[in-house]
Amino acid sequence: MGWSPYAPGQGVLFTAGHCLDPPHPSVWQARRHPNLNLITIGAPQWYDFGSPGDSGLIRTNGQNCGWCPDVASPVIAAWGVDEQWPIYDRAYPANGMYVCRFGSVTQYSCGNVLVINETVTYDGKQVLDTFRTAGCLQEGDSGGPAVSWVYAIGIAVAYSGDCGAPGSTFQSYPIINAEGRLGALTIVAQ
Repeated sequence: MGWSPYAPGQGVLFTAGHCLDPPHPSVWQARRHPNLNLITIGAPQWYDFGSPGDSGLIRTNGQNCGWCPDVASPVIAAWGVDEQWPIYDRAYPANGMYVCRFGSVTQYSCGNVLVINETVTYDGKQVLDTFRTAGCLQEGDSGGPAVSWVYAIGIAVAYSGDCGAPGSTFQSYPIINAEGRLGALTIVAQ
């Protein structure tokens, strides 16, 4: 899962950095809908996993990128349905903010932001400035977008416990932090 930001003259995909941490694949594939075949979308270019963050960049090959953003109107293609979610700007998470996540396992899950600027440890690495939300996130959802209405908010990165179980936590990494780490890219058209 991942975000398709706009970079002038480039096809790129933001995802969770731990998804690109070796031994993960050197060539990435995706499908636009669960019933469609996998297509090769590109190769990892850069990632950061561990203090401070969890974000990565895949350079996409434009021929197969039917889901890449329209510069004038960036969208998220919702998993498993023929809907698109428009994105007009980005924002930092705030306590109480209503956030929805898209994932390849849990598909579509929403809840309020419970904690911001949280340091968490997973896969043996410490990640700073994550935010915790209600809702659901499971293995395989990492890298998926977290949005609040028409605002890009974060990248899904970690969970503990099962969806609906008491004490479960669901973490995302702020998209603005990821943009800062990855250079001159933006999640929305400028």
